[in-house]
Parts: sequence; C-alpha cells; structure tokens
Amino acid sequence: MMVSASSKHFHKHIEKVAFRVELVDDGKGGETMRWTGTEDGKEVVFYSEPYASFWKRVQVNMMRILPIDSML
Repeated sequence: MMVSASSKHFHKHIEKVAFRVELVDDGKGGETMRWTGTEDGKEVVFYSEPYASFWKRVQVNMMRILPIDSML
C-alpha cells in the first residue's frame, strides 16, 4: 500500500498538534475526561476542554439538556 507524503507528515507530527482524550476516575466515585497534549515540548494536562472559552463551555453544557439524543 502506498502512503502519501502528507499522510507520513500527519503521523509524524500528530503527537505535537493533537490531544489524547481519556476517561479517568475523578476520585469521587465517578469519571471525568482528561485531555493530554504537548505545548512547547512539555506535556500539558487539561480537565476541561482545552482552549474553549467560558461561553463555549456554557453553550455545550446547555445543549446537553436538549432532547436531541434520538437525532444523533
């Protein structure tokens, strides 16, 4: 199978530009999401969506209460 140059570039640099998302124990008997990425060559960990503004998080949380599961 032939792999394109852009595909090789993507795989080589994915760790630098993407986050690894994990579901982890929150210590209270539940689970929470954790985003792990790289910034300036150092590992960074976020417990809320990285680089999302306060208002963007409010919008997302408001959508959670809408009855749209059947549409997904």
